[in-house]
Formats: sequence, C-alpha cells, structure tokens
Amino acid sequence: MQERRSNVSTMIKDTDLMYRIHLDKIRRWLKKLESFYIRQDDLDFDELLDCYEIYCIFCYHLSDYLIQSCLFDSKKVYDYIDSHLELKVCKDICNKTKHLILERPKVDSNVRITKLFVSSNVISKRPHLYFDWEVEVLDGKINPLELAKKCLSLWESFIISCGQNALPVA
Repeated sequence: MQERRSNVSTMIKDTDLMYRIHLDKIRRWLKKLESFYIRQDDLDFDELLDCYEIYCIFCYHLSDYLIQSCLFDSKKVYDYIDSHLELKVCKDICNKTKHLILERPKVDSNVRITKLFVSSNVISKRPHLYFDWEVEVLDGKINPLELAKKCLSLWESFIISCGQNALPVA
C-alpha cells in the first residue's frame, strides 16, 4: 500500500511539473513575439504569423495540461475560458489555425490576423517597420501582442486563484 501511495504522489508531482513546463513554454513564445515586435530589421510577416499562431495553440492548450494534471476541475477551467474574451479569442485562433472552418467558435468563426501596411510618411511608434498587424474579431480589432500578454496573465491568475504554483520551473 505504501508503494502505491508513493506512485500516486510521484504522478501528482510530475503532472504539476508538466503544466508548469508548458506554462514556461508559453512564456518563451511570448518573448519571441515581443522580440519580433521590436526587432529593428525587416520582419517577415509570415514568420510573425507562424509564431503568433503557435503561441495561441500552446496558450489555449494549457487548459488540457491543467485538467490532465488532476489539480484543476475541468468545469472550472472551461468556465474560466468562457468568462474571458481574450481566452475565447485565443481558442478561436488556435482552432482556426488547425481547422479550415470553425464550426463551434467561442467568439467569431471569421477571426483572423491581418497585416496592415504602414506608409513610410506616417509617424509610427515603430518607424523601422513597414507593416503592423491586428486581430480582427467580430466588428473590432485587438492588438495581437496585448492579447497574448493578457492571455498569459489570465492563466497565471487562474492557476494562483486555484492555490497552485504558477512560478517558472527553472
């Protein structure tokens, strides 16, 4: 009986570690996005788009890691997602990346990331770039980097509110 308890204890520690490792991965992808955003050389929009879509996939699928850790109630995780526009948009981008058509969108089946060309004579916060970008959802526009930061912040807050560890593993 003691051996079985030890195995369960080890499993719980491992699953705790797995969701935290995944959370760290999301943090690394956010740093990549931020570095793309401030980079001084020409930036390939497709590279930026790839990075953003990967971020959204990892960010949304943290929900799976939380639930499978057995430390978080699945209903509570899904209710939390449903109560935050940013996480719902992240889910739609994640699923739109993987599927041609969103059959059950959380917010908008037509969510998309749009490239905006910036004229060289327009004063910009980032004058070295020739384009900007935005997330189009419903009838509005969202700054993609701000959306990414908000999603990470929401997940960290949720994890802490559940009495769990949101600190980096390393």
